[in-house]
Amino acid sequence: VVVCLCVFFVKTNGVAADVHFALNCGGPAAVSSTGVQFASDEDDVTQAIPKGVSAAASFPITGVHNSDYYIYGTERYAMETFKYSVEAPTDDGDYVIVLMFSEVYFRSAFAKMFNVMVNDVVVIDALDIFAAVGFGTAHNEYVPFSIKDGTIVVG
Repeated sequence: VVVCLCVFFVKTNGVAADVHFALNCGGPAAVSSTGVQFASDEDDVTQAIPKGVSAAASFPITGVHNSDYYIYGTERYAMETFKYSVEAPTDDGDYVIVLMFSEVYFRSAFAKMFNVMVNDVVVIDALDIFAAVGFGTAHNEYVPFSIKDGTIVVG
């Protein structure tokens, strides 16, 4: 099972950060409590290949602002490997991919584990959200990368 909840690219400029792209995986367009505008990833507009299944939790998510429940509570999953093809930033510089998760289905560790890859490089190995934070709790993962001469460099 592969799951994606929310993802966005942030260009880091010392203290300030500019959001390049944000997607509410499996859910409608939304604006976070911090003003980040997430694009829709509902079934009719998804960028996931293959499309997989979208779902939404019907309960609040622990550890986030009330207005962010729906961002952490939507998901897209598939029983096979799937991917999102999104336009990467074009400006050279340092960036961070912020992956926003919450386990909204399984209630035990080792029930769902998956890898996260960027350009065919494993950047997170065997992620188990439940083991990290439990059920229905927000969990973020941060993946730093750079753009150099138009090429994504991970690590």
